[in-house]
Amino acid sequence: MRNKALTTLWEFAENEALQSGSTLSHVLDPIGLILFKPLKREEYESTPINSLAFATTGGDGVHYSLLTSGPQADDQWPVVMTVPMNFGHENMIVGGDVWDFLSLGCRTGYFFLEQLTYDFPATIYWLEHPEEWFEGLRADSHLSAGVERQLDLLRRIQLQLDLKPWERIPERLRALHDQYLSTLELPFAGPGAA
Repeated sequence: MRNKALTTLWEFAENEALQSGSTLSHVLDPIGLILFKPLKREEYESTPINSLAFATTGGDGVHYSLLTSGPQADDQWPVVMTVPMNFGHENMIVGGDVWDFLSLGCRTGYFFLEQLTYDFPATIYWLEHPEEWFEGLRADSHLSAGVERQLDLLRRIQLQLDLKPWERIPERLRALHDQYLSTLELPFAGPGAA
């Protein structure tokens, strides 16, 4: 599944959309993935120009893109998360490829991942303790209604793509940062561009 993760994700979403009467783009919105098919170039100042987006969270312009080396993208390429509203910390590498990225968020969902750029230690804690994260959501009357739907989607995507939750998350993110952050081509070169 790893070498066709994006195609498999699109197929999963298409099947879900058919069954639920939703659309491919919005059927995974409960877990923070509003999909783009085909891939698209996002136009935020902080979006690397050498990237093509495959999903957005639907919140504050946060989107997930493949780093490209040409006009086409391959889901074996690294995934960058762009958080346009976190000035000075807009971009973070969150996967060595699409499968790796999906594995990072397969227990908590993908909307939440933007918090890595705001409060890294707390976000790591929740990623490592997803059961506590969801207990907190269940306790909040405004958020509790969608928890079971989120958990169901996450379980089924994890099975469909044979996702493996990350171990040693901080170390893995630092290694990805060291390996790929310098490859980002940004539309401006101001301080804190990456």
